Amino acid sequence: AKTGQAVGNVSHHMKVLAAAKLVEVAPELARDQRERWWRRSAKVLRWAAGDFPGDPVAEAAEVLVLDHQTAVARDWIANRETYPEEWRGAPFSIDTWVRLSKDELDELNERIFLLISEFENRTEPGDGVERRPVFFAARASLGQP
Repeated sequence: AKTGQAVGNVSHHMKVLAAAKLVEVAPELARDQRERWWRRSAKVLRWAAGDFPGDPVAEAAEVLVLDHQTAVARDWIANRETYPEEWRGAPFSIDTWVRLSKDELDELNERIFLLISEFENRTEPGDGVERRPVFFAARASLGQP
């Protein structure tokens, strides 16, 4: 209902996403056998439009991802006063220009991915320390400083 799309159209696209292992069926969420619920399969979605050269869908998807990342950041700014005081200053932002070769940019990408993976894949220690979901997005763009 939120998308305005026909159920059959959404179902077809969900099956395509499932074939690509981006989503999986979540049968425990269905209220009866007619319902089919889905969830994201992977915690991390890592790709670049360059992985699909000349594909206008990939370029459109990249814009949609950037819009989503911006929306999450804007939502945080609009609602941070609803969080406990100790959490309000915790999120960070960084932007800078660095001069890199293509290989160095690939290395930077891999190192960031590995660092985030360490936090994402760890088992919570059960030490009573409060942990909250934190959205992390990183992007590199070529341009002129």
